[in-house]
Amino acid sequence: MIRLALVALVLSLIATPMEAFADERDAWAALVNGGQVALVRHGSAPPGYGDPPGFKLDDCATQRNMDERGRAQARAVGEAFRQHRVPVDKILSSPWCRCLETARLMALGPVESVMAVASSDRSPERLGVLKQMVAGWRGPGTLVLVTHAFTIQSLVGISTGVQRELGASLRIRAVADGELARHWPEATGLLPQGFGREADRYCVVELRAALGAGEDVPDAPAEIADAISAIRLATAAPLAAGPVLFETLDGRPYGIRPVLPIAATQPPGEATRLDEFRAPLAAELLVRLGLADADTNLAEALDRWELSLFQHDPFRSEQLRAALGALLGTTWPLRAAVLLEPEPERREALHVELAALADGGEAAPAAADAARRALVEVLRDGDRPAVVARLDRMLLGLGGPARLRVAS
Repeated sequence: MIRLALVALVLSLIATPMEAFADERDAWAALVNGGQVALVRHGSAPPGYGDPPGFKLDDCATQRNMDERGRAQARAVGEAFRQHRVPVDKILSSPWCRCLETARLMALGPVESVMAVASSDRSPERLGVLKQMVAGWRGPGTLVLVTHAFTIQSLVGISTGVQRELGASLRIRAVADGELARHWPEATGLLPQGFGREADRYCVVELRAALGAGEDVPDAPAEIADAISAIRLATAAPLAAGPVLFETLDGRPYGIRPVLPIAATQPPGEATRLDEFRAPLAAELLVRLGLADADTNLAEALDRWELSLFQHDPFRSEQLRAALGALLGTTWPLRAAVLLEPEPERREALHVELAALADGGEAAPAAADAARRALVEVLRDGDRPAVVARLDRMLLGLGGPARLRVAS
């Protein structure tokens, strides 16, 4: 079976869940053995996603291009391939300039521009060609595809190679063959299409609880919905659960209940992975979501942000304005820029986009993601009013504590 290895430009390799690699060493070993397909997302290309209006595919000056950080990332990935002695037979790249530049800076061999490598769910014919290309690769060496996050999402989606703990009773793990049908023969008709077969539909969220005599069963729909919210915050993943959850009691079928709509609806989004870094962040955020019970502004910000994931403009931007306003107050463009960007140039660029959003414009990608990142920062701090007060001190030139960059 062909295994896809995703090569993130932080030099970590991951694989599709069909044959998940236990860790990075296994992934490199698989690539060294040949017959594999490596997906490489282009290097850092601020300010966000997509390209400027009116861009031309044959004119790099009109596109979103890599910065020096992205170029360094591309060289580092190429060097990692060489250090691990990965035999590369072919390098195919999306025709976008940031992908072609990444592939060339990796310096692993001749680069061929192929439009199918830029496919997604929005271009099903091209995506079909790409999937056939991946499925048909037999080596003997590795096929390297330099592409975009949306292409990776279409091929893989969110995945996790190992069980990820989200708390004392919650975890995400791969579903075992037949485990649902064993208790519920009718389960097949209740599962998402392709569940257990598609690369992005193989995980379950599992809630376990030991019950004392006379103790009520947990509110599983609410707890699972909170877990989905925490993972969305930590990863920006296009994640959903459901549409139903299956309950057992003492190992026997207990019931089937619907998942809350906010958790069962899949938003659009970029491909990602619940890795060893973001899984603990999601677990921390899951606990911190309880802060909203005593802070109505924080609760409002969380609700508005999550609703924005499913809406189109102008309603999406309105929800984001409301989320940031509830979280950081009326001067949220300034406060959010200071909170999220320590470097003056990047801070100014983000403020420009946030100010445009505050003035009624549509949210640019960086401004939209700023709402998620700001929520993560505030939740991790644990005291929203104190965060706002510290930001104001910084804006007044009175200094402030070093900040955590955990959500970028």
